[in-house]
Amino acid sequence: MCNGKPEVIINIEDKEKIKDSLFNTMINHGYNLKTTNDYNLVFGKIINDITTSLLFGSRYDTSPESRISFSIVKVNSGYRLIATLQVITNPGSAFERVTDLSYGSTAAHELQKTLWYTKIELENKEEGKLGRIGIIVDGKGSFIIDGIIENSPADRAGILVGDKIIRANDKELEDGDVITYLNEIPGKPGTKVKIEIQRGNEKLIFILEREIIENE
Repeated sequence: MCNGKPEVIINIEDKEKIKDSLFNTMINHGYNLKTTNDYNLVFGKIINDITTSLLFGSRYDTSPESRISFSIVKVNSGYRLIATLQVITNPGSAFERVTDLSYGSTAAHELQKTLWYTKIELENKEEGKLGRIGIIVDGKGSFIIDGIIENSPADRAGILVGDKIIRANDKELEDGDVITYLNEIPGKPGTKVKIEIQRGNEKLIFILEREIIENE
């Protein structure tokens, strides 16, 4: 979440595929499409959770609405997708009140995961398969390598379990910055990625060529 809100860059040229994927995902989660145009989609769902109603309801309306908006912005490599998550009290009325949960909330982190999955799914379909370097990082967002695929580019280069990736293509990887990781590490097979590794007190640089790795 580079600007605080959930976001991702999807490296495909067909914007309609992104919109269709978001529509299917949101409908499957019980949301209804409220408005749409070329560069924005807005979805809403009435919240029936008692705790949320107590926190965000009012004497006029005890059933607040969860509203998620997606902005789709063209960038050189494809489209930047930015999500805004709000709880709306008294939706559609003159007493409507907006609470923004886009920054740091549990719901915002879950929405970020949805964007990552959307990116991976669409880019895999677009490219056939993404090229990778054969590393498995921990699930905590610290980019410490938990595993190396045998005979992969990372394995042949001498990267080790326990190494920590601190930069990718000269972009610093701060803990939890999965967006940069996903934007820089995978890519078109045959292209190269530069990664900087922290190994104890050493900093090592590797330039690896991405390959199709079936069992990563």
